[in-house]
Amino acid sequence: MGLIDQALGLFGRGREHRFQQRMQQASAHHRAGEEAEARALYERLVVEATELYGADAELTLITRGCVANTYDDEPERAVQLLEQIVEDGEGLYGPVDDGRLAPRLDLAMAYGQGGDYTKCHELSEELLADC
Repeated sequence: MGLIDQALGLFGRGREHRFQQRMQQASAHHRAGEEAEARALYERLVVEATELYGADAELTLITRGCVANTYDDEPERAVQLLEQIVEDGEGLYGPVDDGRLAPRLDLAMAYGQGGDYTKCHELSEELLADC
């Protein structure tokens, strides 16, 4: 069952649509550089997704990744959050599942933003090998 079907089953069409709208709103804040606003919206969406799907559901992990990506100005915090997301996702889906590649890429980029280019390069090479 796809994410949309999963959301429709739990939310109904109206609630799923509102969830998507809030995700888009948070994304717009993030793109505009309004990290605090984006983070606050994403964090509320993580709570909602966790309550409805569970802590380890794919949509919950994706939303947690969105929170982590709002820490552009704090790469150490982004790394901490993304390491946990990667670990949680790999425990559920395995390291090379398509849905797990994006968080691993985000983690590599966060290491680079934090100045750890060696770790960034190592993770990037691992990702290429897994693609």
